[in-house]
Amino acid sequence: MADRTFQPIIPTELCLSFATVPILLGILSMEAVSSCLQSAGVKSEEVFRGVRLPVLPFRSEKPIQS
Repeated sequence: MADRTFQPIIPTELCLSFATVPILLGILSMEAVSSCLQSAGVKSEEVFRGVRLPVLPFRSEKPIQS
């Protein structure tokens, strides 16, 4: 009988090299998204800290005299 081994149309090494680029781009994009979210969190923390918020005038309540 003849030796019948499966010969892929595209070599495995070539498929692996094509798959490497999207994986690396995905890792880099997730790092960029993480950095953006972290900076947005720091900026929102600054807003809610209250240093830059205006002071609202409140009426002083006097005790009601009967």
